[in-house]
Amino acid sequence: MVTTVCVAATFVVASPINSAAPSLYRRFRHRLRFFETDERLAEERPIDVSDANILICGMGMVGIGAYDAMRERYGQQVKGIDFDAETVAEQVAQGRDVFVGDATDIDLWERLDVSNVSMIMLSIPNHAENLVAAEQLASVSFRGVLAGTALYESEMEELRTAGVKAAFNFFSEAGKGFAEHVCVTASTELSCRPRD
Repeated sequence: MVTTVCVAATFVVASPINSAAPSLYRRFRHRLRFFETDERLAEERPIDVSDANILICGMGMVGIGAYDAMRERYGQQVKGIDFDAETVAEQVAQGRDVFVGDATDIDLWERLDVSNVSMIMLSIPNHAENLVAAEQLASVSFRGVLAGTALYESEMEELRTAGVKAAFNFFSEAGKGFAEHVCVTASTELSCRPRD
């Protein structure tokens, strides 16, 4: 019983600290740099995105779809970012230009020169992480278009408040896309007619 209470208490104490971790790190990171070694880890070396015009953050199903659509429209100017090295390796094996990086990490955005990037699309499945990534981009004064995904209208409002100019609602947009697809592919079989 005592062990259970102690474990529960640590979760209660750790929860606010974990949620405040990004802002605490931003506040104290210059002091923490004293503890860094001179040699950078491979995943912390600068990444060249000078040839990219569009960055897709989060290479899950939505990110892959966005990457492929933007690549089809804009060509080689698209790069993807994902925090999972295995996902990145899979995407690279499939011919996509993707690198390892955590969009919620301020150090990533300080290592990337995004001055030539005109759009960053946040397709991270976790809404809180999309918000943190938007805050990190605001802190490095990203001047391009920031787009993000949300499940609910309230999340879309939070994204807009965080500087996202183009917020995409999965549920409403998926329904519209589904209806559009059906109208195009089955229009000859539909007995109802579109309104004038």
